[in-house]
Amino acid sequence: MSSTAATRNGTASVNGAEIYYEVRGDGTPVLCISGGFGDGAAWETVATLLADSHSVISYDRRGHSRSPRPLGWTSTSMDEQAADAAGLLESLGLGPAVVSSADTWQRRGRSESPAAGERSAAPRRARRPPSTRR
Repeated sequence: MSSTAATRNGTASVNGAEIYYEVRGDGTPVLCISGGFGDGAAWETVATLLADSHSVISYDRRGHSRSPRPLGWTSTSMDEQAADAAGLLESLGLGPAVVSSADTWQRRGRSESPAAGERSAAPRRARRPPSTRR
């Protein structure tokens, strides 16, 4: 199954960074977040499959691939990354969203449960971290 949904892309100013993003399809928003050194391009196949019934948002995290490193920026934190994801959704007017990470799709199809202490692969709605809520 392939989608005929158009892809729109651009950059959004989010928390002092320029974030490159792509949006495919229309429907329930699904935010795809790559881990490690991956970028939004890793989600192309998934986005194509879901675009007929979802708005699939993939992006390059700050300092990765097509999202340049902000001036003076040397490292990140989970709070900063969560704020960037929530800020991107807000700037696109597409939240709340189901969130999928690279780990979620890697686990898909496994018969065993996540090991003790691992995060669940269940989708969660994106929210701004408590420190940045208005």
